[in-house]
Amino acid sequence: MRKVLTFHVSRITPVTALPNVGLAILPQPTITLFSKQPMKTQPLLRLLCSLFLLLLAGTGVTQAYGSPWRPLGPWGGPVFDLRADPHNPDHLYALIGDGRILESDYRGESWHPFARLPTNIYLAAWAISPHDPSILLADDNEGHVFLSHDGGKTWHRAYLNYYTSHSTTPQFYFHPHDPDVVYLIDFPDLFVSCNGGWNWSYLRYGVNVMLFHPEDGDILYLGTNGGVLQSWDGGRTWRVIGLPGKDVVTLAMAPDDPDTIYADVRWGPLYRSTDGGKVWLEVPTPNRDISRSRTLAVTSNYVVIEMGNELWISDDRGETWRMIAEPLESMGTLYHGLFTPNDVFYVSAERGLFRSDDSGESWAPKNNGITSAALRAFAIDSATGETMLAGVAWHTLFKSEDGGASWQVIYEDEARSDFTALAIDPHHPQTYYAAKSTSGVIKSEDGGATWRAITEGLTASRVNALILDPSQPESLLVGTDTGVFRSEDGGGNWERVGLEDANVRILVLSQGHPQVVYAGLDHAHIYRSEDGGTSWTRMDTPPGDEVLDLAVDPNHPHVLFAATAQSGLVKSEDGGETWERLSLERPLIQSVALHPRYPRRVFVMDEEGKAFASLNGGDTWLEVGQLPVSWVIDMVVVPAGEEASYAQTLFVVAPSAGVYRYDHAWSLHLPRLIRSR
Repeated sequence: MRKVLTFHVSRITPVTALPNVGLAILPQPTITLFSKQPMKTQPLLRLLCSLFLLLLAGTGVTQAYGSPWRPLGPWGGPVFDLRADPHNPDHLYALIGDGRILESDYRGESWHPFARLPTNIYLAAWAISPHDPSILLADDNEGHVFLSHDGGKTWHRAYLNYYTSHSTTPQFYFHPHDPDVVYLIDFPDLFVSCNGGWNWSYLRYGVNVMLFHPEDGDILYLGTNGGVLQSWDGGRTWRVIGLPGKDVVTLAMAPDDPDTIYADVRWGPLYRSTDGGKVWLEVPTPNRDISRSRTLAVTSNYVVIEMGNELWISDDRGETWRMIAEPLESMGTLYHGLFTPNDVFYVSAERGLFRSDDSGESWAPKNNGITSAALRAFAIDSATGETMLAGVAWHTLFKSEDGGASWQVIYEDEARSDFTALAIDPHHPQTYYAAKSTSGVIKSEDGGATWRAITEGLTASRVNALILDPSQPESLLVGTDTGVFRSEDGGGNWERVGLEDANVRILVLSQGHPQVVYAGLDHAHIYRSEDGGTSWTRMDTPPGDEVLDLAVDPNHPHVLFAATAQSGLVKSEDGGETWERLSLERPLIQSVALHPRYPRRVFVMDEEGKAFASLNGGDTWLEVGQLPVSWVIDMVVVPAGEEASYAQTLFVVAPSAGVYRYDHAWSLHLPRLIRSR
């Protein structure tokens, strides 16, 4: 039986925050390769570990992973870490943008949920034991380590002797032969556990990356800020063996020749040693205009590096190179490379996962089920619920005409502006409007096939919100960083109509009385207009509270709900003159939505991603369901047919996980009662 060894080709990269979303980029490529080398015991390492073992107990944390919500996409988005099952290289795991781990049974053809940490704990780094795939370790990048023995269904907090919270992503390394020994690098610190991750002890400072010798687990290599270090006794003693004084951030070993080692130097070239690290020579990389390279994969046949977001491959260990043919602009920033024994190459990137079956000559996206697209704006044709628009963080606009079953790209912004608001004309469903963060508003009248800018008179630098008058869809209002602008001719011309010099983040109107408009500003201010935006009156809001969302009763324009950051959900029945805090005891409500025909049915989403509903305008509340993610930016209720009295579909937009759908979010079989006021 062939054994599978997992090699870590690792580097240290500062945690990078994508726009508006705190996401840690995981720099831990994993290469799974077949090996015929026999296992051997490690007595020296066992002896060393006994010196560090701490007799302290962990704290139990339980998290069930499952949800009644159905993800719709758009598929894709950041995949920060990718690894293969050590015993089955076609079985893959991916860590996506919001800290969830997905699983694919065969080469990324489809993905489904695997594990995540408890709600509101962000999973920044993880590892699966090569000895037992039900054992997982995770780190939240705040000095906390979590351990699971059931594949991520439940988690226990382990004990870490040193609190660390650094600007790099932690990395776990399981010993290849001893299941109890695990190392953790939380740059610049190196820790060791001798009981499978329950307890940790500090080893040394200044470590970027670790590498195990495939045949002898007592031989370890470290990439440090002072060169390459080697230990022959399981980490008890160390000596510098190469590249002294250089900051070594990547180490990779040729699987068929443990004496051949590659090393990347921070902001420097690629080096290679063919004698186990005694002598190092610079590898001639293909692009001399770029001084820095990054090793993504080393196999028996190939070396793959990234330079300037270009992929280069060598089949003679770096003597000659060829650039992989596929244009990589469609992938976005590259995060990770994985080469499996059957010469299948994967790249995880800003826009998802891509697979090549021919050593990089051609690529195909493998994103079905990957829900980490960073959504910035969403619109749906509320008459049918079938046509949807979604603007994502990589300046791309997607469209679905089948309720989210499939998506197509209909616009890519060359100016690299984010989409901030979208709208579909209810009377002309092929007419779309898209507001952009830095370049005004664009319009399509042919279902997204062609677009034109509509910015005459729109002098604001940033558009935050866009709404249509449902009775006269040629009448538009936009909220900008310099007030409110109005157009009466479908965007052909704009004029400023109020709230000059105010940053207007939210605009809502009463569907049945579109002349009544509300605006949410920075600093928790709410304004009301009774004349379609020509004049405005400031309303009172809960003292010092931030308004996150607004919803207006379509039949009673002075009945208004506000989702706030500290006071939960509040309601006004006099147009914002006075407010009442409703009985749903949640301090932060992210979003609120009303049924368009039965507005006493109110839906809200709290800070943990739990949806609640009320049949009676907020008097009593029912728990609808837990979303798989906690952060949302929008909720939309679409009635399920004209005659439906209870059934409806609830759509939720998560900025790091796409669109989710909950069919019949309200039925005659109501969930449990939360509270009555």
